[in-house]
Amino acid sequence: MLAGVEDNSPHVRGVSAPEPPQDRSAGYSEAQVLYLILAIAVKTMSNHSNHLFDTPVDGIFKAREWNAVRVAQASHSRMDSGAR
Repeated sequence: MLAGVEDNSPHVRGVSAPEPPQDRSAGYSEAQVLYLILAIAVKTMSNHSNHLFDTPVDGIFKAREWNAVRVAQASHSRMDSGAR
């Protein structure tokens, strides 16, 4: 730091952290943003856990199960029809 210059910014592990934006023009509260981040984290952990432990898909969602062969066939049929 320069001599005679006062640094009032918060520090995280020795690195200056920028101040969070105070503009709430989008209309979301801090709690809503944190809930969104939490929801994304939980969904990501759930997806990874299910993949690692090869969890079977519930019967009600079986029709929406990801299938590489079905995806490839759908992709080829779209390309054959001229859609991109």
